[in-house]
Amino acid sequence: MDVNLNRVPKSANLYERKGAKGKIRFYIVHYYGLKPNGKRDTYTEYLELDAWENPKNDEQRKKTKSSREFARRRAAEIMTDVENFRYNRKNLILEKYWLIETMQKWADKRYTIKGSTHNKYKTLHRHLRAFIGADDVKLSLVTKKFCIDFFHHLKTYKANNKGSLTDSASKQYMAIFKYFLEQLAFEEIIPSSPARGIVVGTVKSKPKEFLELSEVQTLIDTECRFPEFKRYFLFSCFSATAFAECRELIYDDFRKADDGSWYLNTERIKTAKHTRLLMSHKAMEYILPLGKASEKVFPFIKTNTRYEEIRRWVKDAGIEKHITPHCAKNTFAVAFYRKYRDIGDGFKNDLKRYMQHEDWETTERYLGKVLGSEYSSNLSPDFF
Repeated sequence: MDVNLNRVPKSANLYERKGAKGKIRFYIVHYYGLKPNGKRDTYTEYLELDAWENPKNDEQRKKTKSSREFARRRAAEIMTDVENFRYNRKNLILEKYWLIETMQKWADKRYTIKGSTHNKYKTLHRHLRAFIGADDVKLSLVTKKFCIDFFHHLKTYKANNKGSLTDSASKQYMAIFKYFLEQLAFEEIIPSSPARGIVVGTVKSKPKEFLELSEVQTLIDTECRFPEFKRYFLFSCFSATAFAECRELIYDDFRKADDGSWYLNTERIKTAKHTRLLMSHKAMEYILPLGKASEKVFPFIKTNTRYEEIRRWVKDAGIEKHITPHCAKNTFAVAFYRKYRDIGDGFKNDLKRYMQHEDWETTERYLGKVLGSEYSSNLSPDFF
């Protein structure tokens, strides 16, 4: 948005045009002069008023007359504000934008692949609505105090007696909110981020949980209330396929090579890249026999029940770990690393591709968080 927020209008002209269903729309054009590139610098203010081109009764005639008078007063008021140094172009422009609506459109455009980052913005919308007590709020009302109070809300939020957000989660959502506001400033939708200067603090990363292969075998031997969920989770453990991707898999994504090996050909949600990954025999046990090409492989797994069902199943298996859907990928990473770490660096590219990481350094940090000292001691004992 190429505008100078400090300029005031040289004129404010009222116009009207035909609207839908025989109505009239009033709008005022604020003219600021010419931009450095020679183009007109203007802002159009639309007035939400009831008026008809051909009023059919006394009530419509009265409303049309009063609306036209209000529109004229508004146009005159603009120039009066200029003369009395009350004109504020910044607030006028920001009045057009709603915070959550703008955030949703921005996130949809930025994250075209609807993965975990996009979902975090959707969750952030819910926290913002809980904070403001309404569906949305004007962007002009998002001040530094608003941001500080929202961060406090995140740190003290409790939902239906289910407990509060963790310190890590509250900091993460605030960091996302700050990033969004900085992007609006970068795109010149707002002059500067009202959250700038608010210290979020370091998000502490908890040790990532995973299952030992013996524990995976225990889960295989333990009955699950929903067999479809069991099939999905075990396939994920043996293929590193994330929950969101498992939901979208169709049987046509699996192709058999001439040598009898099976490959998964799909577009990864996280990276939007097409990949061809070799599937283990164990992973294919939960896919074969194939259904119709266009059929979903896991049609019945749902987002809102995945955590509860996995916790119940793990508890029934006697495993005392906090296991979530993402732990399946962790389990794959640990098993793959332990099997191939002694054969040199050749395995790194394969593990990186399975984990959807752009570079090995990311995979390296990931393994360090999962395995802790076991990873660092085996990777580089001679660090001088």
